[in-house]
Amino acid sequence: MDGRMMVDERFFNTGKQKSHDIIVGYDKTLNLTEREQSYLDSHNWRRKKYHQAEGIDYVPMRWSTGLAQHAANWADKLLDDCDVVGIKHEPNQEQGENLAKNAGNGNWGQLYPVENIVRRWVEREEDWSFPKNAHYTQALWRTSIYLGCAESQKSLDNGGMCRVQVCRYARAGNCNMNAYQGGGSNWWKTPMLMEENPCGPACGAEGCH
Repeated sequence: MDGRMMVDERFFNTGKQKSHDIIVGYDKTLNLTEREQSYLDSHNWRRKKYHQAEGIDYVPMRWSTGLAQHAANWADKLLDDCDVVGIKHEPNQEQGENLAKNAGNGNWGQLYPVENIVRRWVEREEDWSFPKNAHYTQALWRTSIYLGCAESQKSLDNGGMCRVQVCRYARAGNCNMNAYQGGGSNWWKTPMLMEENPCGPACGAEGCH
């Protein structure tokens, strides 16, 4: 549709069977907030740079309202753990996920620019190997074509702020990585740059578009 593959027939008869709504005439000019648009742009310019550097066709992401809603739900839940070091992924869900959190007084609790958050996931890890670079591989994962991100915040008793950032991806990245280990020092690039994979939902909850 529109020159873009919505669902790959190669995976119709493999694994768990799923159905997907395909939305025709989907509004490409969604009324995104400034920060939502920044999450999308911050991912896509990095994907374009990386995909082209690897000599493959650039695959941009599209914004998914369904993924954004799931991200918002989990971001709100993570506010319960503001006093816990680290951050945990939502269990038993099939979407890809990148997380970040900052908390405290002054600069520690500030609202960081989206570029800073995505840079932490990508450039910070670009010289690492898997699984240490799992944020990087998910953000650039070629078959992750839908993105939805959300943020939550709350005031702390000490006067500081706690902020959580969640991005969800479909299809999920970091898929079936064990099957590719041992293929050289950069073995993780092979699954990351594949044209298709069967892992997780192909689209956001609102359908393919």
